[in-house]
Amino acid sequence: MKISANEIDWKGLLVKKYLHYGLNELDCMVLFISDAVLDMQPKTLLTCDVLAPYMYASKDDIDSSLSNLMGKKFIQIKQEGNIFYSSSELYNTIFLKTTFFCIPYLKSL
Repeated sequence: MKISANEIDWKGLLVKKYLHYGLNELDCMVLFISDAVLDMQPKTLLTCDVLAPYMYASKDDIDSSLSNLMGKKFIQIKQEGNIFYSSSELYNTIFLKTTFFCIPYLKSL
């Protein structure tokens, strides 16, 4: 049986496993808000200025979280004329990090 990244509830997994991924609560909120912003406005350059209106966190904290998430490959910069952040790596990263934890469960099915 093949399972793809699109078939996994990434938000639920992130809430349950964010500590295993080396993330904190702010990182999770930045990912959730980033995903919502990119759904509304694809190919947006995600910065602290773009995310701050949706959060109470300071711009410095948001910027630090974005840097952390880029370092851990949850958010990636891609270029198509203009530079923008893409959350597509988020699903793949969570899928790859979670596959290891899911294997025992899948074998029991």
